[in-house]
Amino acid sequence: DIVYAGLGATQSAISGGYKSTDGGRTWKALKELGPEVFSLAIHPTDSRIVAAGVRTGVFLSRDAGESWQRISPENNKELQPVMSLGFDARSLDVIYAGTPHLPWKTSDGGKTWTSIHRGMHDDSDILALSVNRLKPDQVIIGACSGIYRSDNGAAQWRKLMGITGAGFRTYAVAMDPRNADIIYSGTRDGLWRSSDGGKAWKKLAPNIVKSIAISPDSRKIYLATEDAGVLLSNDGGATFRAAQNGFADLRFHSMTAAGPAV
Repeated sequence: DIVYAGLGATQSAISGGYKSTDGGRTWKALKELGPEVFSLAIHPTDSRIVAAGVRTGVFLSRDAGESWQRISPENNKELQPVMSLGFDARSLDVIYAGTPHLPWKTSDGGKTWTSIHRGMHDDSDILALSVNRLKPDQVIIGACSGIYRSDNGAAQWRKLMGITGAGFRTYAVAMDPRNADIIYSGTRDGLWRSSDGGKAWKKLAPNIVKSIAISPDSRKIYLATEDAGVLLSNDGGATFRAAQNGFADLRFHSMTAAGPAV
């Protein structure tokens, strides 16, 4: 029943962070976050730990959103805005952040941050980030020039080839909760799936996919698309159907699946 939401519209009076404790029926503004919340992440082993990426950096809550503390330097313009976030499941202090100025990492809860871009193109916007819950040293990011993977905690990156063109703007990356070798990528050219850790890819859907959510049991895959609303697969991506009854606007940008991996 606990849901966090971030609104990033610059001209909206309701832009900012919100929390619901009744499954979305009512919402409370997270006023300490300020306007334009672009990304949110909940620690996989302690749901009281929540990170928020905003226009001016990274904020952290250790009490389920009741209070927030800035944990990135306010004067570091390279670490702004924060478009994606991820936690290392083994630690409460290791956090990854994706920005228009490459990815960043802290290993001490935000006291110090390091740009982690060895092996990457220096002009990459980091639009999506996913940390493997089963193998936390494995991190995958979606960038303006494609997909990158690290198997050593972001000390070194390598570009995952195999998608036709290999340079499509990648808005979303997601790993199967049960099998880390299965990776989904949402790009300007549609949804792609790899079953071998990113060596080979198969196109599953033609839509512009901005976000991917996989149910904890891996049976369902939800897509937030820019051109066809919400799409749902019940067969691992073999087929998709529309799942946006009740929505007037079919331009979606983000979604998540609730519940721990099992």
